[in-house]
Amino acid sequence: MEMAASIEEILFEKFEDLIDKDDEDVIEITNDDIDESAVHKLDANALTLNDLLHEMERRGLHARGFFEDDAKVLQAEFDKEHRSYVESKKKEMMEARALEA
Repeated sequence: MEMAASIEEILFEKFEDLIDKDDEDVIEITNDDIDESAVHKLDANALTLNDLLHEMERRGLHARGFFEDDAKVLQAEFDKEHRSYVESKKKEMMEARALEA
């Protein structure tokens, strides 16, 4: 077993710098790193009436019968989905950078 211990010690010495990371090696991700404008944001007002009703139905929303009111409700849902999507992409980016480090 002494031989195995000495090999472990040798390997430890060779890779010790990988274990003792300095703070300068840590990668910080800020909101400035993410370009939210690059993510296409949906506009409910640009939809046709049929498309608006279809999108509302897909999301379990009930139409009120007035295009402007329904577009506001759908736009609020689009905005919520957009924020959720951007947050998930930020999380993925942070995880990817953490794996690279």
